[in-house]
Amino acid sequence: MSCNDKTCKPIAGIKCEVDTCVYHKGDDCCEAGCIQVGCNGCACQPSDTACATFRAKDATL
Repeated sequence: MSCNDKTCKPIAGIKCEVDTCVYHKGDDCCEAGCIQVGCNGCACQPSDTACATFRAKDATL
């Protein structure tokens, strides 16, 4: 399964507050199927990391 495949099933143990992502569902859960998180070098603060699986919701919906 690719990290871009949508499974319509929450990932156990993953909480996501990014409600602008297509994979974000109610109760702050992620339905991406799998996620990839990365950073540029040393991650010392939460802002130093990023979810590479993020896909913006269509603004026209």
